[in-house]
Amino acid sequence: MTRKKRAAVPPSLLTVDGQQPIEVKQGMVMRTAIQENGLEIHKGMKAKMSSCGGAGQCASCWVEVLEGIENLSEPTAAEERMRKARPESWRMACQSTLKGPVSVEVKSLEKPA
Repeated sequence: MTRKKRAAVPPSLLTVDGQQPIEVKQGMVMRTAIQENGLEIHKGMKAKMSSCGGAGQCASCWVEVLEGIENLSEPTAAEERMRKARPESWRMACQSTLKGPVSVEVKSLEKPA
């Protein structure tokens, strides 16, 4: 009996605020990917102070998905509860896992225009 080798899963590319794309593992939580690469997800002192650590409770990690929304996991119940009047293109980084290339703009505690 021989085992079939698993196909290598290519990394996802994540572009944050128009910067150079970063390679991240598929299935990684967007918030984690952003922070582990030295980028800022909580803009402003209020957002930093209200951060829940990724539990989906503070709504301080909003991003606007510019490209690749189909490459994110489905919105969670926590995200839907916190969405309020935000557009469908806005996602909570702590509630979104990456499945392919995505480009986002960090919004933190901003309200939609």
